[in-house]
Amino acid sequence: NIPQKFNNCGPANLAIVLQHYDDPTTQEVAASFLKPNPNDRNVSPWQISEFVNDRTGLISAVHSGGDMELLKRFVSNNIPVVIERGADFNDGLGWYGHYLTVFGYDDATQQMNAMDTYAKPWAPNGSTFSYDEIFWTWRHFNYTFYVVYPAELEPLVNSIIGETLLDDGTMWQNAIDLAKQDIALDPNDIYAWFNLGTSYTEMGKQTGEQIYYEQGAAAFD
Repeated sequence: NIPQKFNNCGPANLAIVLQHYDDPTTQEVAASFLKPNPNDRNVSPWQISEFVNDRTGLISAVHSGGDMELLKRFVSNNIPVVIERGADFNDGLGWYGHYLTVFGYDDATQQMNAMDTYAKPWAPNGSTFSYDEIFWTWRHFNYTFYVVYPAELEPLVNSIIGETLLDDGTMWQNAIDLAKQDIALDPNDIYAWFNLGTSYTEMGKQTGEQIYYEQGAAAFD
């Protein structure tokens, strides 16, 4: 685990994943590209993926609409996977976006192991989270994840991700369907409505069809 510097969970988690593949990039080097302004509170997974693809010898891919079984398949193949989740570090006084690098799971105890760069007390070998906590906080960010891997693992990575998420059109339709399912369970779920708006907007970008932007705006409203 790597303790993050100020507002630096994105670069710190990236450094954790890179060191898994013996890449020496530090969080400071990553941050100098990803967030040259230290007050920048969040780095998107797409920015992180771009850094990996442009500035390392590894490959990175980002997808939304993942599920718990997908996380397990990555872990089972020794591929750490990073998720973006909602977190409250201040006893209800503030909500944050926060990355976790998932590297282990136990179906018997219904728990996942992840590197938490903001863990208190500090957990050098990772922290344990219940499946429920991972799932319900991951959905705050549309079940988005990124992976980093060497080129020779690309066929394996693509087989884990699956055809639905590999194609942008079907991926965003899948994310729309997931958001609608969450809304059906709780019509007041603000995260589900935001996810729906995000996914409709992305479908608008993919297709150029105005109706998706209108549906996205309605969901955001």
